[in-house]
Amino acid sequence: MIGYLFGEQMTPGDESAAIDALLAAARFDDTLRERIHAVYAGPTRLLRDSLADDHPGRPAAIYDDAAYQVMALAYGHWSFMEIGFPATMGASAHPLASAVLADVAASPPA
Repeated sequence: MIGYLFGEQMTPGDESAAIDALLAAARFDDTLRERIHAVYAGPTRLLRDSLADDHPGRPAAIYDDAAYQVMALAYGHWSFMEIGFPATMGASAHPLASAVLADVAASPPA
């Protein structure tokens, strides 16, 4: 999943402007904000659940925190590409996301 989040297929496309407009509008519309939250919560939950399956027995907060950190890093990377940072910078974000996952593996079971 990390390779996908920071891979070439995640470079900004024509839909990026629409997504940015929706995110801006969501600041003022509770219903829209809840819908967008649900969209982003899905992959975050998938990552959290995958971590829990791969490294069982850790406190739930370990999985929640790691999933949030990776998704925030990915979203920041995507946002930076939209303002002109090169997509190749994903190569520097990818190891950091991998390190977050390694921290989960290294944490002792509860």
